[in-house]
Amino acid sequence: MNNFLKTLSRGTIAFLSIGIAILVIVYMDPPHTLCNSEKEQLLSVQKNFLNPNPELKKAFKKAKSPYDRLYTSCKESENSGGCLEYFLSLKKFVSDFEVSSKECRPRLFTDKKIKTVFTNGLELMLNLAWGKAPPSEFKKKYAWFDQADLYLFCKVKKLTKNNLSKNNWEKLRESLLLKLPGTENLSREQLWKSSLLSISCKNYL
Repeated sequence: MNNFLKTLSRGTIAFLSIGIAILVIVYMDPPHTLCNSEKEQLLSVQKNFLNPNPELKKAFKKAKSPYDRLYTSCKESENSGGCLEYFLSLKKFVSDFEVSSKECRPRLFTDKKIKTVFTNGLELMLNLAWGKAPPSEFKKKYAWFDQADLYLFCKVKKLTKNNLSKNNWEKLRESLLLKLPGTENLSREQLWKSSLLSISCKNYL
């Protein structure tokens, strides 16, 4: 390598050095694109939902964001009253996400915060409908969910599925099913039919 460099003129070495430096800069700080702007816009609009209050963060290092607080409250309450505010906030997040262009949505999904809102929302709603044990009948898989709740579930499911690769969606779907309580003695078909994932969303969207 040293012998090769010795054969090059100073001008050529300088040119190569500048070229390498540009490549490194572009790699470390890619050019700003439309999708970058749309991601920043979504995170900005939703910052009060996704991030802890700055003043509370100063006073309490472990201060929770409204998202964390509402998610936990819904998960612990396991009822419509305890989940109302979380569902409303999730619906607003979904609505803001849909403002972004379809071409950029998969790119937005690579952001950890954005993806987490969708995947955690899907998992929580799936578990809330399921309960602590498999539904005694297929028709009871809706639990206490009303039309608005099922609409939200279908929206979250559709957007998650559409913005993940087929392989990643299938992995997520199967992992969510297998984590449901009391599934040990159920066949895959029974598990599927008993879960909220099997509903026809054409009836709600």
